[in-house]
Amino acid sequence: MTMEDVVEEIAEIKERKKVLKELKNKYNPKKATVEKSELGQYKKGLDFSNDTGIKKFKMKAGKKPFIISAIVAVVVIIAVITSVFVVLKPKTEVAALKSIALTQETTSQYVGETLDLRGVNLLLTYSNNKNKKISATNAMITSCSDNILPDTNYTITSQNSNTFVNFSYGGFTVKLKINLSEIVYEGDEFAKISVPELKQNTTISYSDILILANVKIDSNETQKRIDAGDESVTFTIKASESSDEPIELVKTATGLAVPSTVSAGNYTLTITYTVSSTKTISKTIENVQVFAE
Repeated sequence: MTMEDVVEEIAEIKERKKVLKELKNKYNPKKATVEKSELGQYKKGLDFSNDTGIKKFKMKAGKKPFIISAIVAVVVIIAVITSVFVVLKPKTEVAALKSIALTQETTSQYVGETLDLRGVNLLLTYSNNKNKKISATNAMITSCSDNILPDTNYTITSQNSNTFVNFSYGGFTVKLKINLSEIVYEGDEFAKISVPELKQNTTISYSDILILANVKIDSNETQKRIDAGDESVTFTIKASESSDEPIELVKTATGLAVPSTVSAGNYTLTITYTVSSTKTISKTIENVQVFAE
């Protein structure tokens, strides 16, 4: 930049400062009234973006107390509503057991057998009028008729027209009436047996094993299904054409287990049911295949 350029720039700065001073004096509210149309010209003259010699300044916007007050009011209202909701919201109470009932008043059982509670359920009613159904179990029995042995299995020993058991739950008690039938097992062999495929290291559900026995119930001949999970039923296998001792399959809570120690091959399966100390029923099935896992 030459000396002439510097001199020219200084002259421009002085001229602009002079114009600025005149504008400030002209539009000073204490000295004169400014028309709105002229206000724009004043603001337009306050452009110092290209003039580094003049100190820049910002105009602060005026406060808006109305908006601030409105926001504060809204916040307070929300806080009050929330507090009222929390105070007035009903507390959640744990429903209390109001009553219990049996889903059936009677059941049919057989003399000489243990109590079978399959299908017997308790209906629980709570204070909120909601219901819940649970299975009746031997553990719920608190008393029974004299012809039922009060042991873990509740064996029915004789005929009695007033046979019953009482269930207790949650401080309530209900009575289940039992209709008894005399049952006589005919013969010493099962009428029919059906067992699913056996496989190493697997468990077969008891419900998939069908065991039927010929019986006479109240002088009527029929067939009765034996529960494969009954503790009086045993399962043994023996390798075909082998002199080894039979192997008893393991009975678990969920089914009949075939251990991995039983080799894959051809076996003979024998199922035995001990009815009493003097009566057993059994059946042997040849050529039962055990498959590898």
